[in-house]
Amino acid sequence: MTPPEGSALIDTSLWIEALRRLGAPAARRAVVQVVEPGMALVNGLIRAELLKGAKDEPDFRRLELLLEATTSLPFKVSTWARASRLGFDLRRAGVSVPTVDLAIAAAALEAGVPVLHRDAHFELIADHVALSQRFVGDR
Repeated sequence: MTPPEGSALIDTSLWIEALRRLGAPAARRAVVQVVEPGMALVNGLIRAELLKGAKDEPDFRRLELLLEATTSLPFKVSTWARASRLGFDLRRAGVSVPTVDLAIAAAALEAGVPVLHRDAHFELIADHVALSQRFVGDR
């Protein structure tokens, strides 16, 4: 699957900030700018992280409906292989990154799309590989 030009993988960290009642307006704007034209990408890990954090059943259903407006990037054997190699190489360089973030970065690299996020791990990854990424909001 080749995502359309302008697509971006939205990490859980940005979704959470954008969906918070008092979340950063920049986070909300960034998500809307990608979701409204149908360019928002997620994967199974992001979907699972978001849905497990639902407050109650109505919130779970609301999040499921919201995620229907996104395109899911599949995890293939090659995605996991890339995540494994990335983690190995980063660890050899003295950089420790959670496996979930490695898998999300590998999916973005494989699809050739940027990751929109609020998680410094993606910046660490981008210091070592050509990961297109953007931290959204204030630090």
